[in-house]
Amino acid sequence: MARPFCALGIFTVCFVPVLAATGDSDQANIPGGFVPKKSLSYIALSLYAFSALIHWIHFFMVPPRRSFIITLPLGMTAMATGFILRIVYSNPPYSLGKYIGMDLFILLSPCLFLATDYMLLSHLARSFDEEVSDRCLLIRHSRVTKIFVWSDIITFLLQSGGGGMTASKNNLSLVNVGNKIALVGLTLQAVSFGLFTIVLIVFAYRVSKLFPELWRPKKSPPVQGLLAATYRRLANHRLPHVRDMRWHSRSICFPYR
Repeated sequence: MARPFCALGIFTVCFVPVLAATGDSDQANIPGGFVPKKSLSYIALSLYAFSALIHWIHFFMVPPRRSFIITLPLGMTAMATGFILRIVYSNPPYSLGKYIGMDLFILLSPCLFLATDYMLLSHLARSFDEEVSDRCLLIRHSRVTKIFVWSDIITFLLQSGGGGMTASKNNLSLVNVGNKIALVGLTLQAVSFGLFTIVLIVFAYRVSKLFPELWRPKKSPPVQGLLAATYRRLANHRLPHVRDMRWHSRSICFPYR
């Protein structure tokens, strides 16, 4: 009985931010060219705030405490903060400072979520013998976090820089350039994300074939359980990329339609 409710919760957390971002975009002289839907923003805020609270409680109360996992509750907190600013910004939607703050926090949170996945795979590979990580990972475990986290930082800077340029009210050409830069950042982040997914799938396949005793151990939790959790997190991250790429593509063609 718990699984359907869990699936419903994941579905809601994924889709509410998408719906909340599809407000009225017919008004000119608005930073970003759209007005968020306040009602759906309230729903998204409550879901992410509740999730952030649970993750913080788990981080501080459940041993052993792993410092690298702090990026997950930080990401939830950043997303909740972004929706607070989205609600404040939407009435009235003319404050440039509020728009920039909202945009930065909502863009930052997926980067923190992805960083959690990158570090999880690196720590998972490091928990095995050196032979397992050398034979199963496409790249060295010490480089997984460095490569993908740095790509995340670079793409975040592109998105935030482009998002800041779209806040211009009077310079339409600058808005178009900002949308294109943000779209490039989103595309590169999606490419990096796809490459990491390939690394993860190959790692899981090789462990299952080359080290079946680790894939289905008799006493300790099986590896596929940890990988399945990462798969679910990866699936949850895909939707914001699709929504943001669709919105920026539309903005390039129809900036204030």
